[in-house]
Parts: sequence; C-alpha cells; structure tokens
Amino acid sequence: MTKARIRQLIAQKEEIKECLALDPDLPLRQRELDRRAVLTQISEMQGLIHAVTPYVQRLRPLVPEITEPTLHQVGREALDRFINEVRTDPLPVKERKAGIYGALSKFNHMSYAALIDSIDVFERDFDTRRVAGFYRANMGTLPSTKGEIRAMIVVMKQLYLSLGDNTAAKELDIIFRSV
Repeated sequence: MTKARIRQLIAQKEEIKECLALDPDLPLRQRELDRRAVLTQISEMQGLIHAVTPYVQRLRPLVPEITEPTLHQVGREALDRFINEVRTDPLPVKERKAGIYGALSKFNHMSYAALIDSIDVFERDFDTRRVAGFYRANMGTLPSTKGEIRAMIVVMKQLYLSLGDNTAAKELDIIFRSV
C-alpha cells in the first residue's frame, strides 16, 4: 500500500505542476473544501455517538471487567485449548500465535506510512500548510471511523437481540439507517 502511494506521488508530479500553473490557489481552495467536509463529518459522528451512548451505557453492567484480555488473546487461548485438549505433548500454540501477532502488528503499523500521508502533493514537501492533513482526514480517517461506529451499532443490535430486547435492537437499527 505504501509503495503504491509513493508510485502515485511520483506519477502525479507533472500533472500537479500543470494544475498549479493554471490555478496557483488550488491547494488552498482544496484545503478549505476538505476542512469544511471534515467539520461536517465530525458533527455527524458526534450526533451518532450521542445517539448510541445510552445503549452502550445500558450494556456496561454486562461487562465484568473493563480490562479483560483482548479478543486476540482470548482467541489464542481458545485455539491452544482446542489443539492441545487431546495431545499428550502440548504444542505452544498460544505462544506462537502471540509471536506471530506481534510480528504482524509491527509490520502493519509502519510509521513511515504516516510520513507519506503527510506530503503535500502540491508543494511536494511536508504538509506545513495542512493541505494533505485535511484531505486525508476527509477521505480516509473520518469515513473509516464512521464505518467502525456503524459496525459497533450492528454488534450492539445483535447483542440486544440476543438479550431479547427487540425494542433496543429496532431503535439501534433506526440509528444505523439514519447514517
């Protein structure tokens, strides 16, 4: 993914030069458009979070400990039990899976990708004018966050259905459809 962004940045060089020659104010206008879109998306997400907060609060008593093991850890332990329950010589499944997860986590969280995202394509330099920052927030970060919130609503709806609370599930469905 990062290599593709670098190739795209290189490929756009001449096209960007031509755009800037025709319209030197393009970067600042684009920044303003993205800034406004970011503010709109943030406002929408604040409304969405406000709408689902009561449903989250109602679920809190069902969670025994907020600092419970992560889902990854629980999954590793379940796989370890499943594989080793009939073995006389247990395999270190949990430890190996933890090592693999740790390695993949380091690979997936490359910090230099953030550097590439902070390049202003118009200036071909670091984004001191915050043109790229608003663009990335508008086109990537905020839509992704909104998707996560929607996914959380779906999970809560299913949880309420499993608890037999069809009213809450229907209300969450209305919230989900409004977004």
